[in-house]
Amino acid sequence: SHLCPRPASFSLPSPSQQVAVLEAIAGAASTITTHTLRTASTSVTGGVNDCGDAQLGADIAADAVCAAALRASGAVEVTSSEEATAEADAGGVGYSVAYDPLDGSSIVSAGWAVGAIFGVWPGRGLVGRPGRDQAAAAYALFGSRTLLVIARPVTGAGGPHTVDEHELGVDGATWRR
Repeated sequence: SHLCPRPASFSLPSPSQQVAVLEAIAGAASTITTHTLRTASTSVTGGVNDCGDAQLGADIAADAVCAAALRASGAVEVTSSEEATAEADAGGVGYSVAYDPLDGSSIVSAGWAVGAIFGVWPGRGLVGRPGRDQAAAAYALFGSRTLLVIARPVTGAGGPHTVDEHELGVDGATWRR
C-alpha cells in the first residue's frame, strides 16, 4: 500500500546501476571538498535558489559538480536539487536523485563544517515519492575530515538496512570504510 504506487512497468535497476550512482555521489563529494570549497566564492551571488535561500558562488559550483557526476554515471534518469528543484533529465536509466549540494553554505565562510545530502529512488521521477521507497540515501560532511555516510536497504525497500561511513583519504580520491 504505497502512497505513490509504482507503474506496472516498474522494475528494480541492477546492482551495478546502484553502484554507479553511489560512485558518482562519492566522486562529487571528493571534488566538492578538494576543489569547489577551496576555489568557489563564498560571497552571495545576488541570486536566490528555488527554495528562497540566497545563493553563494559555492552553492552554484557544488550543484554543477553534483549534476555532472550524476549525469556521467549513466544510471540517473532525473535529478532535482535545492538550487534547481524542477526535475532535470540526466540521460541515464535506473534512478532518480534529489540532493542539496551544499547544505549549510551560509556558514561556510566561518570555516564550519557543511555537507551535501542525497536521496536515491529507483525509476523515473521524484515528486510524491516517500522516503521509505528510497534505494539509498547519503550525506557527505565537509569539515576537518571529509566523511561520506551511505544507507541502503540490504534486500530492497522496507528490508533491513546497512549504513557505512567512509573517510576521504589525504590523496583526495580514495575512500576508506
